[in-house]
Amino acid sequence: MVISDGPLPPINYQLGEADGQPALLTDLTPKDVREDEYLLYVLKQRVLPQQLAEEMAQLSIHVENITPDQFVTVPSTLLTPYKSKDGCLALVGDHFADPMLGFGLVRIKDGHASHQRVVTNCIYYERYTTEEALQAAAKSYGGLTHR
Repeated sequence: MVISDGPLPPINYQLGEADGQPALLTDLTPKDVREDEYLLYVLKQRVLPQQLAEEMAQLSIHVENITPDQFVTVPSTLLTPYKSKDGCLALVGDHFADPMLGFGLVRIKDGHASHQRVVTNCIYYERYTTEEALQAAAKSYGGLTHR
């Protein structure tokens, strides 16, 4: 899922580990974070029980503004200080291992944003991509048409 579709080149990142801790591994260098501003999007999916129907998924989004000085000591419960991995920076914290969270890190420079996608370990969405899910959705809207 695209989280930002700006003209700046994307930041490359993935979920993994840094120094044995769950992390968002990036291709950012210390020089990068001194020059630009960053937004960390945290998407949280919850499954809500329904009384008469199937369970329902709910998505909430939190955005954390990260300025260059905050990359060293972020005063948030969502982030912990970065650690360097292979000369690049990583945001580290247990939340990066949570299978119900997704993350997008966006660079902001001169009023422009980078093009970014969400990374997640969540596979809950897969149950909605089956043929059975398609047929159930189609039935709730009056069936499939050939148009």
